[in-house]
Amino acid sequence: MKNIWNSIQFKINSIDHKSGNSFNRPATDSEINFLNSHFNQKIPNEFITYLRVYNGQNHNNFEIQPFSYYAFIPVKEILEIVKMQNELWADEEPIASISENKIQPKQWDKKWLPIASEGSSYLILDMNPGENGVSGQVFQLFSGMDYEDNTIVLADSFLEFSEILMHKLESKDYETEEDEPIIIFKDDWI
Repeated sequence: MKNIWNSIQFKINSIDHKSGNSFNRPATDSEINFLNSHFNQKIPNEFITYLRVYNGQNHNNFEIQPFSYYAFIPVKEILEIVKMQNELWADEEPIASISENKIQPKQWDKKWLPIASEGSSYLILDMNPGENGVSGQVFQLFSGMDYEDNTIVLADSFLEFSEILMHKLESKDYETEEDEPIIIFKDDWI
């Protein structure tokens, strides 16, 4: 995992130095322990390993969003988002008009961990998948999403997600914005 994320950072840096230099130092043991204790769920080891390499990005209030307008968020922001979303939505019932597929048909679930954001949309590490999902899968959460669509899940694990991201960067399966340091993947997900 460490090699994958160091390679991702290196590739990003070769595309845009500002984005490449936005990766934070590793999370401290106390930050990781704080995340574990406040999230109150088993967080996949590969995500913990990632945090020991990079504690998200310094996105400067989402001025730097290198991955299709997403930035990886540090532990402090993860906890702020979880707290806010739990206060707003965690006690809501599933949306009755949506058939459960890979993710729970909810506005928010207490077992969802945001790992990247573009301000109002998130990439979620899901520890409470729907009936056809896998614990630890990564999916996109955004307004108007189709909960029943299989493609909303980007990967079955954070490791697989990291490998896909690395492959997209290595194979140059992206375009860049002319005026902004943003990498747009050809299939329009991160």
